[in-house]
Amino acid sequence: MGKKVTGRNIEIKPGASMKFWVRFTQFLLLSITRGILGIERFVKLFTFARSRDVPQGRLAIESGVKGWELIEYQELYSSACEFLGKESVSKVVVEDRSKYLRTLRRSIRSASPTHYFYDPRTGSQNNWRGLWQSLTVAVVLQWHGVVPIAFLANLPERRWRMQCFIVTAHSGVTVTLMSPQRVRDLFPHRRLTGPSIMAISYQRLESLRLLRESQAKIGGTRAVFSGSLYEPRTTILNEIRDSVRERGRELEILARPLAGERVSNEE
Repeated sequence: MGKKVTGRNIEIKPGASMKFWVRFTQFLLLSITRGILGIERFVKLFTFARSRDVPQGRLAIESGVKGWELIEYQELYSSACEFLGKESVSKVVVEDRSKYLRTLRRSIRSASPTHYFYDPRTGSQNNWRGLWQSLTVAVVLQWHGVVPIAFLANLPERRWRMQCFIVTAHSGVTVTLMSPQRVRDLFPHRRLTGPSIMAISYQRLESLRLLRESQAKIGGTRAVFSGSLYEPRTTILNEIRDSVRERGRELEILARPLAGERVSNEE
């Protein structure tokens, strides 16, 4: 049984027996979640919980304080505001992971979203606490009639996969960076969409156009990688750069080393 290196984590490449138990665990978690959500719907029906009178198309986007400093989240928020209107988009800033669920409930009560952008990187990174939080998120969102949009940024991270399919066990979608046809065997349900690309707002595109017009023209075609460097990504990029160089081209790597400072948005 070989080992599969996945960035900073090492995941055992499953054999037939391990694959069976992984899939069994996934379907067990999915069944438990759906059972709990079914009970919740029954309780909600017989407690005469009133439906919210909320205009359609209100989105809440969650992230930690550091997450909102990233251009990916800034552009996600900006493009959502351009599409839905700024008054229909709210930021959920999780300042303390230990108060994640409290922040979630408070934001739903105050912003009254119809859709909620969930990221498993935001809450607890403890295995059991993270799974418990995702189950609670699914219950809270369903009680308030909010549709979850779960974003899976790192497919090989098994716990994050589980958290995403728990949150979307009954409704909503899980967004992946890969095509659903390629990764559907890793999920116990089929509410997947992808491949996801980075959101870029019209305002950012316009600023890039003006920046390009102000810069000196660069002849030829450039190939540039921008992102973090860690294994096995660094080794793969070096191999690609060597192969491209053999063809008379250059691959420019604009990146930061592991634990180094992040490349600025302007760069």
